[in-house]
Amino acid sequence: ERGRLDEAETMQRAMLADATDALGESHPTVALATGNLAHIYESMGRLEEAITTGERALTLKIAAHGRSSEQFTSQTHNLARYEQKLGRWAQAEARQRELVAVGEAVLGAEHWQLGLYRCAWAESLAQLGRDAEALTLLAKGLPPMIAVFGGDSPNLSAFVELQQSLQARQNAAEPADTAR
Repeated sequence: ERGRLDEAETMQRAMLADATDALGESHPTVALATGNLAHIYESMGRLEEAITTGERALTLKIAAHGRSSEQFTSQTHNLARYEQKLGRWAQAEARQRELVAVGEAVLGAEHWQLGLYRCAWAESLAQLGRDAEALTLLAKGLPPMIAVFGGDSPNLSAFVELQQSLQARQNAAEPADTAR
């Protein structure tokens, strides 16, 4: 958080090595530390390393917690976010489709975190030209997030702007009313 990413990477790598040595490769703490290292790589702009490391974290989290777990959903969301940052919208969308299906069962349909996952998925769909689906997801995803963070939260502004942009694009594409 202080921008000392090289130090953070060194410390996280050391912590990961210590945790692996002390607890074994399959321990949930090792999975968490691996995911944290991927997050550091993302912050450093090293997105390919973030994906490789994040995939390893996902494998470990599935082994430790199963696919129907919050650990699975949060790591899958992170991986989709890395894919989005690289402009790999189809890959992100495929992850997000599974993520939301699992998230509904794990978190509940009105959980704010599921709202985030839906809104992020909407972003991928919009980039793929699937505006109507994106708008449906934003309509479901924004309310639980607004309930938790408030309507003027900067965390939501990109999703609100996306929703407005898609609605404007949809309205512009609709034929004018020709009734006389």
